[in-house]
Amino acid sequence: MRRSAAAFTLVELLVVIAIIGVLVALLLPAVQAAREAARRSQCINSIRQSSLGLLGFEDTNKAFPAGRKGCDPGAVSAYCPNVTSADGYVMIGHGASAFVQLLPYIEQQALFKLFRINEVPIWDGSAWHTETDVQQAIAQRPDAFVCPSDSDLVFFAEYKHEVPARTPVATGSYAVMGGTCGPGQTCTGLLNEPLNAKTENDGVFMYGRMFGIKEITDGLSNTIFLGETIEGHLPVSSNIWTNGNRVNSIRSTATPINFPSGLDGGRGVVTDASGVNRANGAFSSRHAGGSVFAFGDAHAIFIPESIDMTVYRQLSTRANGDVPDATF
Repeated sequence: MRRSAAAFTLVELLVVIAIIGVLVALLLPAVQAAREAARRSQCINSIRQSSLGLLGFEDTNKAFPAGRKGCDPGAVSAYCPNVTSADGYVMIGHGASAFVQLLPYIEQQALFKLFRINEVPIWDGSAWHTETDVQQAIAQRPDAFVCPSDSDLVFFAEYKHEVPARTPVATGSYAVMGGTCGPGQTCTGLLNEPLNAKTENDGVFMYGRMFGIKEITDGLSNTIFLGETIEGHLPVSSNIWTNGNRVNSIRSTATPINFPSGLDGGRGVVTDASGVNRANGAFSSRHAGGSVFAFGDAHAIFIPESIDMTVYRQLSTRANGDVPDATF
């Protein structure tokens, strides 16, 4: 007599499938959490690399780079003299960010040479899209300036397909700290002093000006140098890593961490010609509950978005005599 082969019943099969489904549902959040932890760790390493590059720049030049090389075109000052390069360009409206200037100090010498920053004002409104090598440089996006949690488009939306065609403009995930004065430009600082976001802010990075370590009397370990940004390809949160201005690669603590893009957090936004809000200059990240920041001594930490705003703003000043408790 033949013996019938053993087999699963339909009920048993459904039970097994249900058990596997439950196990996958339990495991998936843990896998996602592990991946995010790895991305955050990589983000911390990347931002630390830039902060070490800033220290290397200071060691060589006896000052940290300006947040923006040059000032607004025509805004001649002691920090932004009206000079002409050997190639015939007026250099006052140069516009190169601190990230462009630190490239040789993070092993990006070849990319740095393409910018020719002593010859061409790369963001003066004309030269950046007429010089072929500068075009090539502006379109590149170094891995060191990108957080792996930031999945934004590589190029800034408004410059990619213009007519006449301009070079693609690459975005980044980090910005230097300007201080407490936000994109509204004219502010009152923590000590009730009048500030200008472009040239008189109370942080380390602004237009034209360069500060040495001795001028950061609050201490390098107590002063934020770098922080994260997101959605750099959008006008309301633009971060073009090569462009040094108060809403791209220079940000502030005027607006809380992770505050919605394009909304006024109480201290101003930049608007376009039609009055539409463009950017609030906030630091933001895709890490849940906060953002990664690097300090002047190159240590990097995760700061929760729930941080007291007074403490947050104190951490952004270079010489206010405030050393808050930054234990998180």
